[in-house]
Formats: sequence, C-alpha cells, structure tokens
Amino acid sequence: MAGKAGNETVGAVRWLITIGAIGLYFVGSKLPPPSVAYEASSLLGPPVRAPEPLAGISVFMLGVTPIISALSFMEIARLAVPPLARWAAKGPRQADIYLRIARALALSVAAIQALGVEAEVKSADVVFDDGWPFPLEIIAAFVGATAVLIWLADLINAKGVGDGLVLLFAAPIAAHLPARVANWRNFGAFLPAYIPISLLALALLSVAALVAVSRRSSRNGALDLWSLLLAVQVFAALGGAVVRPWTLLVAFISSLFGGDLAPKWASALEMGGVVVHVLVAAGLFAIAALRRAYVDQTRLEATAWLLLIVEFVVWSAWWPIAKLTPVTAVYGLGFSAILCVAAALSLLPPWRGGRALAPG
Repeated sequence: MAGKAGNETVGAVRWLITIGAIGLYFVGSKLPPPSVAYEASSLLGPPVRAPEPLAGISVFMLGVTPIISALSFMEIARLAVPPLARWAAKGPRQADIYLRIARALALSVAAIQALGVEAEVKSADVVFDDGWPFPLEIIAAFVGATAVLIWLADLINAKGVGDGLVLLFAAPIAAHLPARVANWRNFGAFLPAYIPISLLALALLSVAALVAVSRRSSRNGALDLWSLLLAVQVFAALGGAVVRPWTLLVAFISSLFGGDLAPKWASALEMGGVVVHVLVAAGLFAIAALRRAYVDQTRLEATAWLLLIVEFVVWSAWWPIAKLTPVTAVYGLGFSAILCVAAALSLLPPWRGGRALAPG
C-alpha cells in the first residue's frame, strides 16, 4: 500500500512538472523583448515562419521553431551523408555530440530569426530605443528564450510526463484553437453549410485514425513524425517551385480563351493545382520514409506503412477544403492535428516514454 501511494505521489509530481513547464512557456509568451513596448503585441502579427505565437511579440514568439528547424537540418544531413548516420549511431558519446551540435544550431537559427524580428519591430515604430545595442538585445533575448525552451523540453522528458518537444510545439496550437474556431464562425455566413460540417467530420476522423493506427504501428511508443516533418519542411522550402509551373499553365490556357474561362473549367484547373500539390507532397513523403529506413537499416512493416499513409492523408486531406474557404489557415490544420494528437498520446500510458522527434 505504501509503495502504491509513493508511486502515485511520484506520478503527481511528474504531472505538476509538465504543467509547470507549459505554464512557464505561457508566462514567457507575455514578456515583450527588451526596449519593445508591451502594446506592440496588438500592433504586429507573427513573422512568416513563427509557429502559432502565444501572444504577438514576446521573447517566446519563435516558439520551438528554431529547435525543430535545427533537428530537421541535422536529420537531412544524416540521411544525405550515410557516414554521419553511422558515426551518430556508434554509441552514447557520439549521440551526445550529435545532440549538442543540434542544440548549437538551434541557437544559431534563433539568432538569425531574431534579426528578422528586430527589423519588423523597428519598421512598426514600437521601440523605446533603437540604437546600436537594440539588435544585440533582441538576439540575446531570443537566443536565451530558445535555450530555456530546450531546457523545458529536456525537463519534461526527464522528470515530467509526455514528449517535451512535441508538447511545447503543440501547446500554442491548442491554445489558439478557440480563436481559430471563432474566426471561422465570422465567415459562417459566406460559407456553404457543408464546409464546417466537413471540417468537423475530417477532424474527428483524423484523430480516430491516428489513435487507432499508432497503437499498432509505433516502434518506440510514439507517433513517428520524422518522415512527415521532413516532407513538410522540403515542401515549404520548394514553395513557388511547386505552384509556379501550374500557375503558368493555367494562365496559358486562360489566354487561349481570351482570359475568360467558364467557371466549371476554372474550378477544375484550380482543383488540379491541389492534385499537383498532393502528388508532390506524396513523393517527398515516400522519399523521406524510404531514405530513413535505408539509412537506419530498418524494414518498413505493413503497420508502419499504414501509419505513414494515415499521417499523409490527414496532412493533405484539408487542402481541397482550403480551396473552398477564405480561411487560409485551413491549409495547416492537417499538420496541426497530427502534432496535437502526438502530444496528447505522449501523455497516455500506452504511448508514454517515446520520442516522436528523437534526434538521430
């Protein structure tokens, strides 16, 4: 009986550590950077690459994006250079060095992104003193905040409950969900009734499919997000390279008809662009999965393929709906749904202990 009570106490402490770490993240999201007016959070939106910032301009506005970017760069390098993968897998010492390099790279990414934020706040004229120390203050604040988030993720992994990095990645998304729903309601009068219903049904099906498949497919007690994340990163980096050729083709076809296509043909060409996006994304997803299996010398079993297929479908299934709604944020909802499900699963006993984005 005493042993059971002790285990319950330890479990409660772990939950408190996790809640406290996420709470500290939210508190930091209210702190403005040095020399920036607090009211600036209502004047400026997030930078282009910011992952759902918790409150406009704050020292934590970059979130864990620098960490995720650094880990992605390291993973791409590991997959592109097999000797690096073999070296990282040699033993604990090499794995520790690999992790240290990734963390140093994350701080460097934060410093580079801080320069972009510095230029943005200067242009908005919300800085008390924009003299020469200001860029150094911004860089120091954002690099320090990223270091704190690395520590919080490690703290959750070691002494808390759940996957620290994924929880910190998903927390702002979950926090902004009510605001997103309210934003969609503002468009309710302009949208066909089937679109909100389709979004809700797709969200429920996505969660159900991810939970059902991950229980059977996960190798280390977590959703494996690497193939998805690498595909998302490369797809985002390609950007116009994917869209531009199709846009030029549509413009050419339209010019053949004097720039006045029938609505049904215009809609068909627009949805054709979505198909092109899906095919390119599917190719990137498959390449990432197969390359990781080859480098790690593992075999993708049927259940692993099933999980990858479900992740891809959840990621891309929102895109056709996004073409029918003025709410552009719908494009990212598939990825957001997967992150939130991965974070939630990491808190539950059957999946607890796994790391969805474990380096190397």
